[in-house]
Amino acid sequence: YVVIQRHPSNAFFYRFRNALTFETPREFNMAVEYALRTQPAQLTAQERHDLSWEGATDRLLHLIRECKLRDMLPTLADHTVRWVHQGVQSAGYLSDAMRYASGGGPISKQSWIGRERFKASDAKELVAQSVAYSPAVSASP
Repeated sequence: YVVIQRHPSNAFFYRFRNALTFETPREFNMAVEYALRTQPAQLTAQERHDLSWEGATDRLLHLIRECKLRDMLPTLADHTVRWVHQGVQSAGYLSDAMRYASGGGPISKQSWIGRERFKASDAKELVAQSVAYSPAVSASP
């Protein structure tokens, strides 16, 4: 069995007999209890195929064949996200703050690398400067 939350990202698995879905903690407990006290059904040949790499490749190729050119072209939203991302990443100290706030930790300090004096630097100098600007954080005992 597989016990999965009812969610759009799990919709592919709903068709399998051994998929037990839940929305609430109570439903989750009931699904786990059912799975523990019963034997799952043998997978059919089709189910085994659908869960295999070959089946995944077949689904991918089917989607590609069905895809229209307009489905693959970037949308206004795609361009907007790219523009915002590029803008934020090149905003100096604001970029560092955004990287830090999103979990970048000690490597979030990268604005220095865009300075004119580092543009022609070789890898050795960049690594040395990187360590100077973003020293390693030692683990607390």
